[in-house]
Amino acid sequence: MLEVHQRLLSLYCALIVAEQLTYERIHGRIGSTDELIQLLLRDPWFTWLSPLLDLLLRIDQLLTDDAFDITHENVAHLVAEVRNLTHPSIEGDGFELLMCCTPTFTSRAPCRQKPRKSSGAGIGRRL
Repeated sequence: MLEVHQRLLSLYCALIVAEQLTYERIHGRIGSTDELIQLLLRDPWFTWLSPLLDLLLRIDQLLTDDAFDITHENVAHLVAEVRNLTHPSIEGDGFELLMCCTPTFTSRAPCRQKPRKSSGAGIGRRL
């Protein structure tokens, strides 16, 4: 589950960077990290990223809160959600951007996270 979280976090960060660049070309430079955070939370331009953030937060809670058990069912459900969110839809509802985020771009994403307790190796490799 940790690997799934790390990969999804890298993807989320890369998408933020890509959307920020496009947003800035149209609306002008974003002045600060605080302003970017406010845009991510409130501006319709970035709304399509919310489901990814929600999923990241749920995975994070599962990894850090001892009140939640990391069961096979939990992991399978979350991995299925990751697949659904990261698969471009035929309707073109905003996830086409995933197709242009290459591994090189994703590896340069500015988000970094400390490793956490592991929940089972290899699960994220099936993404």
